[in-house]
Amino acid sequence: MLYQLVTKQHQQRQTVEKFICDRYWTSFHACLLTLPEHLLAVYQDDELIAACGLQFADERQLFSEYYLSRPLEQHHLNGMRFPERRNVVEIGSMAARNGDDLHPLFAAVVEIASQLNKTLVVFTATRYLQRTLARSGVTLMPLADAQESALPLDLQGIWGDYYRHHPKVVCGWLAQGFGRFTATTEAVAC
Repeated sequence: MLYQLVTKQHQQRQTVEKFICDRYWTSFHACLLTLPEHLLAVYQDDELIAACGLQFADERQLFSEYYLSRPLEQHHLNGMRFPERRNVVEIGSMAARNGDDLHPLFAAVVEIASQLNKTLVVFTATRYLQRTLARSGVTLMPLADAQESALPLDLQGIWGDYYRHHPKVVCGWLAQGFGRFTATTEAVAC
């Protein structure tokens, strides 16, 4: 497996965006038109099999924060204080050909996040994704239910069936459960 960071100027950007849109359409009858600056693409035998957006918390507000009733930093995680924003990455716009391709996607996320000295991942996960990660031994800490009504008006109504899948804002420490995703991937020069 190979992975690649894809910025807005990258030659594969349109292909990765279309892959995410197609997967969201298949799963939720929605197409995400605005994606983060950084996308992570995972390839197997030169075929794009999974992708997601990465947003660094020290660069801007995380999308998941729309759903929270208090600032991210005010949450306590199993008795531990929330890390500084510079140590937090949000995973969003997750898309995979099938459930089996989530493992290499998360392995690539762990690899990139570790290289960038991130210690915590935050994301909004559907019930299916929560269960898949739990079966893999990942401990997720719930922060909030994700309600479409918490979004700004211009972001509501574009999500198709997504909210019928009971999404929650969750987080996990890389050093704990997410460390189970061993690097079976290699970076590709951009």
